[in-house]
Amino acid sequence: MLTLKQIAKLLQDKKENHVQLSSGTYYFGDPFFYADSNDIKYPFMGARILDSGNSISNSINGADNVLAIEVFFCDLIKKDDSDGVQTMSDMQIIALDIYSQLVYDLQNYFKANLDNTVTLNPITPAFNNDESIGWSIVLNIRQFYDKSTCGDVNSDTSGKVIVFDQDGNILYTLYPGQTLTIEVLQQIVDTINNNSTAVIDPIQ
Repeated sequence: MLTLKQIAKLLQDKKENHVQLSSGTYYFGDPFFYADSNDIKYPFMGARILDSGNSISNSINGADNVLAIEVFFCDLIKKDDSDGVQTMSDMQIIALDIYSQLVYDLQNYFKANLDNTVTLNPITPAFNNDESIGWSIVLNIRQFYDKSTCGDVNSDTSGKVIVFDQDGNILYTLYPGQTLTIEVLQQIVDTINNNSTAVIDPIQ
């Protein structure tokens, strides 16, 4: 699963490898706070975590983790706004380009997805202290968090096996080197005509 730090780095890599964005500023955090006290070199790409839309839905084997991130694409316009439409058009194309790249990378390299519906918002003006406009796009990054991978792989508990019943209750916990013998149901025994027992070996 991608961590927040890795997602921020992925976005930065997209900015630095994009022809039209590479020479501008990138910032992960609140771009409005950043713009109040820092000089921005345009075109600007920034991102922040939203206050809502972040969630975790638990399941037996893990959790469905959703991270809501707003990504900004902005550029300067002339004071008379004569190039405003062109700038908005350019920034929209760039936003959709980065979005398409993220969809591909998340699905093919990181086993993550973006929700099918995304929100694209115009920003006019982007910041109070300059003449910049553009777009923001809200991305809901959906990942599966495998609870079994949270421990140290070199610890004594690595490779443990948990046996659940049909209701999700834990029946047995096995550690490396242990085995569990379960008596076969009589109906199955009658069906296969075999009075042996089933042995489950732990995954090494």
